Amino acid sequence: MAHGVRWALLGIWLVIHPVPPFPAFAQDVSPGALSDEDVALRVQLLFVPDPRLRREVLATLEERADLDVVPGLIQAMRFIPAHADILASPQALTGAKDVNTWHDWILWQENHPEIEPFAGFDAFKAEVMANIDENFRLFLSAGIKHDIRLEEIVWGGVRKDGIPALVDPAHIGAAEASYLGDDDLVFGVEINGDARAYPLRILNWHEMFNDVVGGVPVALAYCTLCGSGIL
Repeated sequence: MAHGVRWALLGIWLVIHPVPPFPAFAQDVSPGALSDEDVALRVQLLFVPDPRLRREVLATLEERADLDVVPGLIQAMRFIPAHADILASPQALTGAKDVNTWHDWILWQENHPEIEPFAGFDAFKAEVMANIDENFRLFLSAGIKHDIRLEEIVWGGVRKDGIPALVDPAHIGAAEASYLGDDDLVFGVEINGDARAYPLRILNWHEMFNDVVGGVPVALAYCTLCGSGIL
């Protein structure tokens, strides 16, 4: 897929201007003494469409020998189609030899919660997601406390509201629902004597509903993959 506009423009600028691979303030710093800002910048530079620069960035991160960059490398792997050059770095840093695809690395990462991302990963993650859809900044931003590991959040393939929720739907009596068969599955909700049925054949298109049942605002999230819902 196309990279974010800001990183694409940065790549064009670097191609046109004969500049050193890294900013002047960091050129004389040994990999082991890189600041948080230096590390975050190098991970961002992986998105620049210049394989020479990418290799130099990866070499520096490997020489630094800190596993905190592995989540950033895995994130970059997801959106850079030709990621064979990126693959070797997490393998070298972690010693994992049989982890060969982005999906493999996601599973590997899930099993290694002891590896914490570099400082500034939250801002990096927010920027990556915002380049897919600016609305993702509503959910991800720098400095916000979170209970879910940010490195385990992956893009599901749609933009915000790409699957529109069913909001305040109109209801009819069960006897009038001629479009339903006797064996059709529904989610049943009863609150304060108000009973509702939400057919799965409708929620298959929405995956979530927001409604008021018995005077109580409720929301149900439905996973079409496992057929379960949480109200």
